[in-house]
Amino acid sequence: MGFFDFIVQLLSNAAILVGLIALVGLLAQRKPFEQVVSGTLKTVIGFIILGGGAGIVINAILPLGDLLTAGFGLQGALPVNEVFVALAQERWRRSGSGSRSRSSSRSPFWLTLLLPDFPHGNTYSSPGTTSSSWLPLPSACSV
Repeated sequence: MGFFDFIVQLLSNAAILVGLIALVGLLAQRKPFEQVVSGTLKTVIGFIILGGGAGIVINAILPLGDLLTAGFGLQGALPVNEVFVALAQERWRRSGSGSRSRSSSRSPFWLTLLLPDFPHGNTYSSPGTTSSSWLPLPSACSV
């Protein structure tokens, strides 16, 4: 039983599990031994660093969630962004401002889809690039 408990504890660590997945992928690609070891270790270490950074961000945002929960007077709801966005959209819809907010988000979307394809012989972008110089325009329209 001790061996199986060790395996379960080992696989319950997310960084180790993702590292094993990377190991299997590198072995399936028949990479050299050095690349397999370095790729697996980089994956595990990167996952650990990512988890630490996410913990720092979560601890920094928790007081804001408490503040918004108290400010909106919510009870029994999870203090996550989706709850506050849904509540704000409902209040805007009741106040009649909903159509304005919808059009301010739809217009840049359509401009982003249409403008990069509009000038087929784009002379505004630098050599070797696509028409990405048109992309900042739609985001400026919604401000």
